[in-house]
Amino acid sequence: VVNRHSFEKVASAVPLVLFAFTGWEMTAFLAEDMENPKQDLPRSIWASFVIVVILYGLVAWTVATYAEQEPLWVNAPVLAMSTKWLGEGGSKIVGMLITALVLANVIAAFTSASRAIFSAGRDGLLPRSVGTTTSQGSPIFAIFLTYVIFILVILATYIDGFNVSTLLQLAGQNFFVLYLLSAAGYVVLQRSLVHKWLGYFAFVIVVASMSLFSLAGLLYCGLLGVLGYYITNIEYKFKSI
Repeated sequence: VVNRHSFEKVASAVPLVLFAFTGWEMTAFLAEDMENPKQDLPRSIWASFVIVVILYGLVAWTVATYAEQEPLWVNAPVLAMSTKWLGEGGSKIVGMLITALVLANVIAAFTSASRAIFSAGRDGLLPRSVGTTTSQGSPIFAIFLTYVIFILVILATYIDGFNVSTLLQLAGQNFFVLYLLSAAGYVVLQRSLVHKWLGYFAFVIVVASMSLFSLAGLLYCGLLGVLGYYITNIEYKFKSI
């Protein structure tokens, strides 16, 4: 029976669905490393999107079909499924796969973040030295700064007691703000009415999802935005002198 409570459950899951598809915006930072970014970037994004949709669909269908009334199926359905079919060996295989996926994710995120930091240095938002390369064309200074930032986050997590869920929450909120700005920019740049309405639709979805943020999370994102705006204005003033 579909009722108001059912719709509320579906609505509360929308941010989780959007968060499950985060990461493609990081690919844009690698466009400059591509031989033909105008062609290669859309292809890589669409190909990965299709693969992930199929994977999510198969996992969701399998879990919905074979799930049992046990806590493990709620908290770790893939692990429960592999254990049921393959025994203890299945849980070890899933553990190795998860470790490999986490490692690949961290490497990809690090590479993309270093390229974003390199671009910020080249544009003057960070010290110019960060935006320089070696004689071989490697952005070694940006890579080193990215290492430092990652290590500082790890130390802050260890010293101040931040847990992984808090860091993921902050990262997810940042993504949603980026999506909001991207949707607004898409609407401004597009001339086709169909594309504009598509941008409006995306904008409304992101705003609705952000309404579930905590006040502290919204303030955090707002402070980051103000800081970025302030740094950008300072750079423009120096360029005009």
